[in-house]
Amino acid sequence: MKKPKAGQPTQAYGSKNRSHDQRKWNAAVGLTAAHWEWLTDQERLTWRVYGEARRRSGYNCFIGANARHVCNGLPLLRLPPPDAPPVENPVVELIITNTGDRIWLLLHVPRQPSAPISVWGSRPCKLGIANCHKCPRLGLLPPPKRGFCDITAIYFAKHAAYIHTHRVPLVGKRIFIRTRVELDGGLKLFKSLSAVVPAPGGRSTSSEKA
Repeated sequence: MKKPKAGQPTQAYGSKNRSHDQRKWNAAVGLTAAHWEWLTDQERLTWRVYGEARRRSGYNCFIGANARHVCNGLPLLRLPPPDAPPVENPVVELIITNTGDRIWLLLHVPRQPSAPISVWGSRPCKLGIANCHKCPRLGLLPPPKRGFCDITAIYFAKHAAYIHTHRVPLVGKRIFIRTRVELDGGLKLFKSLSAVVPAPGGRSTSSEKA
């Protein structure tokens, strides 16, 4: 097997297959969309009113709330959930390391999350970009080990095909990672982090972006 070039993901992360979390989420969205048709007119109206207060469509609110329920094996919500108290997002830092033949992406999570947290990530961006609005969902935050969550696999499961097809050199590129607490009735606020892929042997970190 040909050895990967420095700064490129290994073949293990070059699969075009989506991660398990991504396939599970897509299936949940499809199932939830079908259930929208099963609601009564009054139930759909309630979701639309709920969405107006959040500047979203009632349909999108229904999908967002219930896709998470399907993924977690919970019954679907026919009516919007009550407002929930705010929950802290414990992700504090993005760390990118380059061992010469593999890129690692880690999130520093010093406290155990008290609610599920979704992870979203951009393609490798030019260094001068301050914000990236295209951050597709990668999956759920893996369980922390000794205060760190390894998101390498879910990141490259989403973006490795693009990186290889377009021969994107990773070193010197900026990667944006967003995390969000997923809680029924809670505010859906993203925490945005970014770091630059370092040269082989290097380590790059970033604190929360304003």
